[in-house]
Amino acid sequence: MIPRTDKRPVNLSLWHFHFPLNALVSISHRISGVVLILTLFIWLFVLNQMLFVPDDFTKHQAWLSSIGGQIFLSLFWLALWFHWLAGVRHLLIEFCLNSRIKTALRTHQAALGSFIFWGLGALLILARIWL
Repeated sequence: MIPRTDKRPVNLSLWHFHFPLNALVSISHRISGVVLILTLFIWLFVLNQMLFVPDDFTKHQAWLSSIGGQIFLSLFWLALWFHWLAGVRHLLIEFCLNSRIKTALRTHQAALGSFIFWGLGALLILARIWL
């Protein structure tokens, strides 16, 4: 094997990078979209079973009341809430706020505000599901 003479790192770790908040919002928006797609398949399966197999209605209703069902409901509603907020933020930046430099500099504040707004909404959603 030929020895390396340059000082470039061989294995990069993503934990050593410090992404800006806008990048984290964008990545989280994509992750919440994937969670929504996965939970949508489960929702469609449960709805299909509840409509076409009436005897299983109480079984599925009991599952949604159990701990696993509540975790599923929490994941679904939190992902939907975040995905919607981040999507509205992306659309506003794309169509309304893209041309102004001052506004572009404030997107960090908008991202932080949307995280705070998401956190408050998430607490309300979780309180509604778990309490």
